[in-house]
Amino acid sequence: MPSHRLQALRRCLVAGVTISLMIFPSSMSGVLAQSGTGGTLTILAALCPPGYVGNASADECDNSPLANIPFRIGIPYTEAFTEDLNTDNDGIVTFALFPSDQIRLIEALPPDTTRYVVYCVDGSGNELNITYPDDAGGNQALGVVDVFLAGASDVLCDWYNVPFLPTVRATEAPGQAKNCATAETTGDVSKQAAMGGGNAARTGEQQGPGPKGIPLLDEAFLQGLRAPVGEMAVCGIRTKEGTPILASDGVAYVGGTFNAPGSDSIAPDRTTWGLLALNTDGSGVRWFAPLFVGANARGYFGTPTISDGAVYVSTFSELFSLDAATGAEQWKIRTDDGGFASPVKVDGVLYTTSATGIAYAFDAKTGQERWHLWLGDWSLTEAAVVDGIVYVGGNDGSLYAITAKSGKPVWRYETDGRVYVGPAIADGLAYITTDSGILSAIDIKDGSERWRVTLSSQSWYITNTIIPTVAVANGTVYIGGMGILLAFDASNGHQSWALETDGSAMSSPSIAAGTLYSVSLDGRLYSVEAETGLQLWSYGTPAEGPFAADGSPLWLPAPAIANGTVYFTNVHGRIYAVTGS
Repeated sequence: MPSHRLQALRRCLVAGVTISLMIFPSSMSGVLAQSGTGGTLTILAALCPPGYVGNASADECDNSPLANIPFRIGIPYTEAFTEDLNTDNDGIVTFALFPSDQIRLIEALPPDTTRYVVYCVDGSGNELNITYPDDAGGNQALGVVDVFLAGASDVLCDWYNVPFLPTVRATEAPGQAKNCATAETTGDVSKQAAMGGGNAARTGEQQGPGPKGIPLLDEAFLQGLRAPVGEMAVCGIRTKEGTPILASDGVAYVGGTFNAPGSDSIAPDRTTWGLLALNTDGSGVRWFAPLFVGANARGYFGTPTISDGAVYVSTFSELFSLDAATGAEQWKIRTDDGGFASPVKVDGVLYTTSATGIAYAFDAKTGQERWHLWLGDWSLTEAAVVDGIVYVGGNDGSLYAITAKSGKPVWRYETDGRVYVGPAIADGLAYITTDSGILSAIDIKDGSERWRVTLSSQSWYITNTIIPTVAVANGTVYIGGMGILLAFDASNGHQSWALETDGSAMSSPSIAAGTLYSVSLDGRLYSVEAETGLQLWSYGTPAEGPFAADGSPLWLPAPAIANGTVYFTNVHGRIYAVTGS
């Protein structure tokens, strides 16, 4: 914080503040009488313009102070609070500090505020650590910040409130791309072709190439998004959770639930769920297509498929076809419950499954259904398609082979567990994993088991939302585990190598030009020589913790590899691009 601002705040302390009582929710009430330390905490509350992406360490918004804003000070994880005060006409409020290493500040957020940014220093101008806990008891009208005092007797804080950009208000109808791009949508996208899993067989092999030399953050790409390095902010919004990302011919596609940039808590207008197309050359955003607008929009979002000038993407309730050049909706299909898995396109037909346990084939141009087949239980696994046969897994623990043209079943293989993710097909075998930690190889001719491996508890992990799919290349099967990457001989299941990582769960691997890439739950990207398991390098991103506010793991998608760069998102929705020197 600049020294002139510290002096101004100190003058405010001498002048005193206007005090008025504000009634907070009863569930957060309770006054604890404590003896003061003689120190004070002063807050300057201000209003920033929509789209503000700073961290409040400068003075961009100081000229717009917010008067009569209620604040409360207290001790985290208790209902003990000393007092409630409102800001004065200069946006200033001052509290007496009390003995504690950590204090909690609560603001009654001004109307239309979707996020707040706080920056605190001690009396000498040294920055203090703060966190944004999601502990408002479900009350979205409250902002909550914890400040770690580090022995400070006087604390000065800027509290910046940022409204939601009107271009993506929840009152707008979905289905049409918003005109908030920062880059020209030039270039031919009609020949783009990419899909989740790298190809229709879902082997994890991607077009590449990956980075060469020393890994470096592609800051030009990130700055093109008008955001701080590492944080995706487009049209004043950002992803709330890590979601699948796909890169093809100069464009990266990423979808998910969006929030105001920099916000790590659920905002009142957190209701837009859509797909972003981002130019990878650093020139910015091509388009943003809102696909779902409604209360508390969040949930499953599949990896897009790009082919013949169209982008196909699945959400929690619908399957969309979008114009790759503009993001405009071409058609959509709605399911009654649970949404669709990531689609795969082969010979003009999209193949997918729904959470209701049905495998589907749709005409890619029109969205008309070709056929459907009930699998007997719910299924949200990606389909793999090879030589006219569709392979999908089911919650009943089965792998199904289905004729692509007619939808008639060919064979069924029963496992010892549930199949939550799609198979990978290579060299006449289908490779699948189950929730019981079994990796199996199935002969695609007749559905007979070729081999199986029971993964150890160290190498296997299973949660509601993080289950690794396998990758297959050059006669080797790869899979991520808890703090480990594993490779097996594809012909017999014998382990080829194991690479221990940092102890965090690893994403589904992606492969390009003989190199395997995987992202850990704490946001570290690993580059590994696929043949030997030799770690070439790793690149750490800012740690934010691997879990959501409620303690549950979030999505951990496989990275995308294109044009000498690896693109990936972490579990908190930040997007990264790592290139080479």
